[in-house]
Amino acid sequence: NDLKGNDRLAVELLGYADQIGAREYNIQLSQRRVETVRRFLIENGVELWRIHSVGLGPILDTEIPKEKKRRVTLKLTISE
Repeated sequence: NDLKGNDRLAVELLGYADQIGAREYNIQLSQRRVETVRRFLIENGVELWRIHSVGLGPILDTEIPKEKKRRVTLKLTISE
């Protein structure tokens, strides 16, 4: 609702994967995760130009459980 109600807000989507499997596959997987969230936002009224997205591939930190590496993070930003 905040995104639809405030044209100054934009969203940054960052996609991640775990390190299991080939690196290239995980980069593509992280991008597909981001695209799914991006599509959802667009279908719910957020303009495409307000969404910045990137798939960053696998998180290599061994301290983070693998199920927590499989994610998309969202950050709201305000344009001047």
